[in-house]
Amino acid sequence: MKRVYWQFIILGLLLLNHAAWGQEWRVIDQESFRLIYPADVEDEAQRIAARLNTYVEAHVQALPVERGLRKIDVVLRTNEHTSNGFVGVFPYRTVWYNRPAPFAGLEWMDVLAVHEGRHIVQMNQANDSPWLRLLSTVLGPDIGMGVSLLIMPDWYFEGDATVSETTHTLGGRGRVASFDLWYRTDILNQPSYDYDRTMIGTGFERYPYLGPYVLGYYLTGYLRMNYGDDLFEQVHHRIGQWDGGTFDQEIERLTGQPIEVHFAELTAQLKQRWQQQRDAHPTTSVTSWRDPATDRWVSHYPLGMANGTLWTLRVDMNTGYQAGRWHDGKWEAVVDIPVDVARHYYSGAKTRAISVDDEALCWVREQPDVVRPHHSYGDIQCWSADEGYHWVTQQQKFTHVAHHPDGFVAHELDAQRRSAIVWLDTQGQETRRHTLPVGSLAFDLSANDLGVVYVLAGADSLDGLYHVRGTAEPVRLMPSAQEVIRAPQLTEHGLLFTSDRTGRDQLYWHTLDDPAQVQTRRPYGAYYPILAEDGNRVWFADYQSTGQQLAWIDLPLTGVNPAWVEADTDRPERYVEPLMRPINHAATAPVDEPETEKYRPWQHLWNPTQWSISTDFRQVTAQVLSQDVLDHLTLELFAGYDFTEPAPLGGLTADYRLAAGPVLSVGAEQGADTRQLRVTGSLPMQWTNATAEPYVGMVQQWSDDDTPEQRIGTGFDLALGRDRPMQAIRPQRAYSGTHQAEYHLAARQWSFASASTVTLSGWQPTQALEVQWATQWLQQDTPLLDDHPVFGAATAQELTQQNNLTYLFNSGAQGGALGSWVFLRNTEFGVSAHHQYQQDNHRAAFGVSASPSLVLLRQNALRIAPKAAVYYEPGEQAFSAQLSLNLAL
Repeated sequence: MKRVYWQFIILGLLLLNHAAWGQEWRVIDQESFRLIYPADVEDEAQRIAARLNTYVEAHVQALPVERGLRKIDVVLRTNEHTSNGFVGVFPYRTVWYNRPAPFAGLEWMDVLAVHEGRHIVQMNQANDSPWLRLLSTVLGPDIGMGVSLLIMPDWYFEGDATVSETTHTLGGRGRVASFDLWYRTDILNQPSYDYDRTMIGTGFERYPYLGPYVLGYYLTGYLRMNYGDDLFEQVHHRIGQWDGGTFDQEIERLTGQPIEVHFAELTAQLKQRWQQQRDAHPTTSVTSWRDPATDRWVSHYPLGMANGTLWTLRVDMNTGYQAGRWHDGKWEAVVDIPVDVARHYYSGAKTRAISVDDEALCWVREQPDVVRPHHSYGDIQCWSADEGYHWVTQQQKFTHVAHHPDGFVAHELDAQRRSAIVWLDTQGQETRRHTLPVGSLAFDLSANDLGVVYVLAGADSLDGLYHVRGTAEPVRLMPSAQEVIRAPQLTEHGLLFTSDRTGRDQLYWHTLDDPAQVQTRRPYGAYYPILAEDGNRVWFADYQSTGQQLAWIDLPLTGVNPAWVEADTDRPERYVEPLMRPINHAATAPVDEPETEKYRPWQHLWNPTQWSISTDFRQVTAQVLSQDVLDHLTLELFAGYDFTEPAPLGGLTADYRLAAGPVLSVGAEQGADTRQLRVTGSLPMQWTNATAEPYVGMVQQWSDDDTPEQRIGTGFDLALGRDRPMQAIRPQRAYSGTHQAEYHLAARQWSFASASTVTLSGWQPTQALEVQWATQWLQQDTPLLDDHPVFGAATAQELTQQNNLTYLFNSGAQGGALGSWVFLRNTEFGVSAHHQYQQDNHRAAFGVSASPSLVLLRQNALRIAPKAAVYYEPGEQAFSAQLSLNLAL
């Protein structure tokens, strides 16, 4: 029996170990980084390590780091099915996610290696600064890196990395026409915003967004080409010295002109350049329709034909994202589309994400694992009039989907980075598959009785447009060479697609028996072509400065059609062409693969990121914060001394998240006259539009006389809501709530509290209504509800009820500089009414508030929102005022 007993203990420990660490990890340890990756992507990890080494070496040559690079952990999150990557601090690391995006004309991990590799070197410039090194010594190793992010404007941080994509590779966003589409079109048709309005913004511009990538690409490239490729290395060196100035000040000192003048000159240069490119080729005519409901930026993207009706996606900055039917010049909204699906259309990727047939609209949507952290999926979701929203698949790794006569055809990229085209029946069950090169992406799939056509990217020399008929092997119809091909459709008459080979995305067509191509010439770009059911007419999105207009032309099936011209062969020079030095990876490939070893997460749990010592002359405390790079353990320790008692102080808080999802929290604290022990277990959960976290815990506290006091508690947090339109100040509908209960064991008394907030859209997108209500039953000294802004702490025993009603409205764009240090984006005002019932006593109050959104030092990372509020209580005939400050780093 004893042997069986120990076997159960060993089995339990093994299961706990698996729950704690999950998958097996390995590491490739290099001079400037440690690549931490799942063991099942060994070959990919070797390739990624080689590419990152090459790019980092090239970046260091351009931005020398005198004291060398601080080694960084690079974490491959291949189970996370999202298109992103970042370099961050607290802890200092870079995290790369798995799902590819076709916006840069490169294999996905190659994009991350060159772009995030540039960020690594940028941030390490902090190592050469004496005062940043001092901060790192005093406050922790990651503090200097964090401050460097506040010193560099985001347009430089992201723009310089985007330039590097284009100059160090044969791809990069600088070679993709849709990358600067909004900026280019706006400059040619609208009065230009000044530097502050463009780079910082107000949140209410006339276009959806530009962001630091586009603007920074051009401004960084302009400065490097006009003032030397080493300009920013000099700027980094200067701002790191004791007598150095801000980033903008050093630009002015080194170039002789303020950044505003450079931006104005760049804008004039780009306008002239783009005007000449547009005028070099006469525009072909089309018939178009603009949404008559508004004069602001609104776009219509053709989705497909169903039952003789054209479906389009409408993207409106104020009202959001809806699919609807267009017929005879009228559009009817039918269903809301998730923002993460709609983003494929209005972002620079411009991929076709929604498929339409006579029964349903379908798309691939990222879906998080409900409990496991860092796991997500790409599943097929559909909407139909009969079933509403419904999932066709669960826990798959799809990226794109299209309807097929027998069901669906989709592209899959799994956690091992294996790529395939998959055919599924109408229930989402796989019927067959075709394997593609590892890490490659097939997108813009289209299927009919002639077979499936798709675009393959990330496969190097195999990139191009493919056709699969029946069970035959795919046939490449054309290669993709220095161009982005999208939206192919194959008919019995010919092939229709879009390409940006001439510097603007245009429609292209050629018949099956004649490879000679013809194209449209639209001034800014033509996207998302859809063939009418008769096969003669093409619907497409025709971009203008006020958004994508719905347009249509007839195919050149017979005779001459003036809407189509002979395809151009000229390729325009890229803006940063003088800076281009593409890397030959074949020449720089390592002779031998680097050694790998098993990565043991438990050996790296202790990873201090910052520390501090503080005093108010009554107490002195030292604090250390630690966070491991795999997000398992967050640790906070402090120790000190209270001179007024006198007595030692100390404490520890540890939050540990198992790979299976639960979070175990332990806290111990020694105060001047009390000791406390806390143990809590919780389970964070997430869905596509909701989060929840139930928890249970125990607190034991001892006072001076060592009398123990024990409390147990439970509760849950819940938040859910709809997507927020781009320029709405709040989601159209949202709920958040905290509900908790505590039981005092010695007194045998219960206390509970519930606080909820419902947010609704107002009469205008710049307005919103917040309704709050809270209830507390208290049988202890410490209240469970947060302090009320008017009524204070709810310390009264037994029942307390609070209700708040707040109407918020925003000023909209203000965009004014308040001196040289502060930029005013917009101001949010509020009018509120408050009520509290407590111990048979009713209190009421009314308030007004104002909260300007301010940016300091022209750094978007330094955004603050001070709030001033005045309240009046009629029963007390008294006024009160409050000031608060929200710092959003």
